[in-house]
Amino acid sequence: MTLRDAIAYIKSSTYYAKDLLGNYSYEGNQDLYVGDCISEYAESLVDVYTSDLMEWLYKNPMARTYVENAIDDSGWNGSLADSIMAGQWLYYEEAILDEADYICTLYGLYHIRKLYQPHIENDSHFLDGVDFDGFEIHYHSISTFRDIEEMAQEWIEDKLQ
Repeated sequence: MTLRDAIAYIKSSTYYAKDLLGNYSYEGNQDLYVGDCISEYAESLVDVYTSDLMEWLYKNPMARTYVENAIDDSGWNGSLADSIMAGQWLYYEEAILDEADYICTLYGLYHIRKLYQPHIENDSHFLDGVDFDGFEIHYHSISTFRDIEEMAQEWIEDKLQ
């Protein structure tokens, strides 16, 4: 699998990974914790209008469970809308965490592409001999985006030797 194929595969396999990495720039912010970015991204997906929250609660069979868990976890004393928002945040955070390995792997692939972009521009087949099929970065093995970059760089340097 080529670098281009690996990126395309992950993008077609996930929604949150490509959206999270596509909407946020980590250039110069490599020391951000991946988990914090996932939580902030989940928060950005939460509906703010009561009608949208009620629609989510009505249409999502698991919504009530997430709202109850949010209330149980925090001892929530807020309004009904606040409780639903907290439940929706839990829902999105869990969904994004389910894709956390994809997020880390895709970011690593983007970093490799960025590192070797000058070589690729001179020779479009520069990395064609590298099989990216086994390239994975697991969320639980890293903390920051810098950790991902370092792992990706070690992996590609090992493959190019």
